[in-house]
Amino acid sequence: MTRRRYDEDFKKQIVKIYNQGNHSYRSLVDEYGVAAPTIRTWVLRYNNSNSFDVETSLF
Repeated sequence: MTRRRYDEDFKKQIVKIYNQGNHSYRSLVDEYGVAAPTIRTWVLRYNNSNSFDVETSLF
């Protein structure tokens, strides 16, 4: 299985859509084809630090 890379703008778009409260992880999986655990990680990292970098993100 190959690992997909997503650009930061795409990640921000997904996090923004999720944070608006109208979509679940499941609905985003169905619409964008990104795994739910991946979306959850992006949401947690970005909401905690405004960054997707592992080094600057504090869970």
